[in-house]
Amino acid sequence: NFEQADDDDDVDDDFDVEEGKEGKTRRGMIDRPSGQFMLTMISFPKVICCAINGPAVGIGVTLLPHCDLVYCTQTSTFWTPFTRIALVPEFASSVTFVEAMGMLHANEMLLLGEKINAKQAVDYRLCLKIIKDCNENCIDAFSVDSIASKVCQIVDEKLLSLPHGDKTAKIFVSMIRGRRRNHLGAITKEELIKLDQRINNGEVLNAVLELGIGKSKI
Repeated sequence: NFEQADDDDDVDDDFDVEEGKEGKTRRGMIDRPSGQFMLTMISFPKVICCAINGPAVGIGVTLLPHCDLVYCTQTSTFWTPFTRIALVPEFASSVTFVEAMGMLHANEMLLLGEKINAKQAVDYRLCLKIIKDCNENCIDAFSVDSIASKVCQIVDEKLLSLPHGDKTAKIFVSMIRGRRRNHLGAITKEELIKLDQRINNGEVLNAVLELGIGKSKI
């Protein structure tokens, strides 16, 4: 169940330094928790379901093409404001967004940083379906009327409750996603290296400071 993510705090942390043999150095994004999360999710062997309720930002949007099933509420929004703080596409979104929605819509989200609504997310093939009969104000994700519970019910009824459903699901995942794991992993690493370059040359920090993001932490 994914409800909201924001990368601003991670951006602040990217300016941390560590002591190494060559003096103070900054860990590359591939070795950071966010980078390892991306690579782990790409290679994850089980069915990944996503339930979005509210605003999805940054990695909360770019992870969607790596999910097997994605549902959202009517009021959900999707935003990848990478250009505003001089970042780069992440989580292989430079490829997956173009594949899912075409070059123009991918540029609308990644290059222009346009925020889209739930209907657009379905039209852009980021989301499978809007769940309308759930309580969007539900705080407890495990409540019977939450979107997370609704999604779990769908998966259980239509897949996991079937004979050998769990084993069948793993086989399908390996066949549908398995062939692309190495390719998407390589693209993700390439994007993270480009992000390292922008951080190291000061472009990201300058953009963050100009926008007044995280001044108390930097």
